[in-house]
Amino acid sequence: MYEIAALEMEDYPLAREDLVLQDLGTELMLYDPKNDSAHVLNHTAVVIFKLCDGKHRLEDITSEVKDKFKMNEGYDLSRDIINFLGEFKTKGLLRVSQ
Repeated sequence: MYEIAALEMEDYPLAREDLVLQDLGTELMLYDPKNDSAHVLNHTAVVIFKLCDGKHRLEDITSEVKDKFKMNEGYDLSRDIINFLGEFKTKGLLRVSQ
């Protein structure tokens, strides 16, 4: 087990440029050549990951996902996004700047 990297709403996530992306229809596969590992993202995760361009803050990403998908009132989407991207940061798939 590993500890998930901490992220803040003001952070600007940026996906590594060397990741190989393969469209699987409703999902996206990320291949990490550095670690020889693959990760399959569902539709929601794809939307989040594609916003990891270094131009969107976590706050912006959360807002765009809320606008795109219907969420239950009171659902803490930001926590889920922080956990998802924190896990990817821990795995070395993205970095963040402020």
